[in-house]
Amino acid sequence: IIETDLILCNGPAGCGKTACAVGIGIEYLHSGKVDKLVITRPIVEASHKSIGALPGNVREKVGPYLFPLYEELEGYLGKLRLEKYIYEDKIDICPLELMRARTFNNSFLILDEAQNALFSQIELFITRLGNGSKAIINGDIKQTDLPLRLSGGLKEFMSILNGYNDISVVNLDKIDIQRHPLVSKVLDMVDAYEQYSNPR
Repeated sequence: IIETDLILCNGPAGCGKTACAVGIGIEYLHSGKVDKLVITRPIVEASHKSIGALPGNVREKVGPYLFPLYEELEGYLGKLRLEKYIYEDKIDICPLELMRARTFNNSFLILDEAQNALFSQIELFITRLGNGSKAIINGDIKQTDLPLRLSGGLKEFMSILNGYNDISVVNLDKIDIQRHPLVSKVLDMVDAYEQYSNPR
C-alpha cells in the first residue's frame, strides 16, 4: 500500500484486508497525505433471495450494506469522530453504483468486497482515481455473492494488471487469517470437500 498507488488484494475472510486498508487510510488522512478517505463496495446481498426495497433516503437504503465499513471505521475512530469526519466530508462512504462521473483527487480510495463487483464496476472504480490519490481493491474470489449468470471482475483484473510497475497484485492465503483458528480449519475442510465433490 505504501509503495504503490493501485493495489489489488485477494484473500480469504479474516486476513485483515479491510482492517489494514482502513487503518492505513486513516493514517494517511490524519497525517495530511490525503484530504479524504473514500470507501465503497458493491450493493449485493449475501443470499439468493432479495430482502426487498428498504425505506428511507439513499444513505438509509444502503446503510445496512455498508455497515461492516462503518463498524471498521468506528473501531479506529470511535463513533463521534467518525460522524464528525463524515459531516466534514473527510470520509465518504458510498455505494459503488453511485460513483459514476466523480473524480477523487488527493484521496485514499478503498473498494471492499470486490469479488461482488462486475468487470465494468471495477473499471469504473479505478477510473475515479485522481491526482495524488491511492486506490485499494480488496476481495475474496472464492466468496462471490453474485447470481450464477454473472461473474465478478476481480480475478480478471488481477490477471490483467499483474506485473505492471506502480501496481501491486497481492494474494493472501489461509495462513494469513487473523480470526479464530477454526476459520482456517473450516476453509481447509471446504476446499477438501469441493475437490472430492468436483474432481477434475
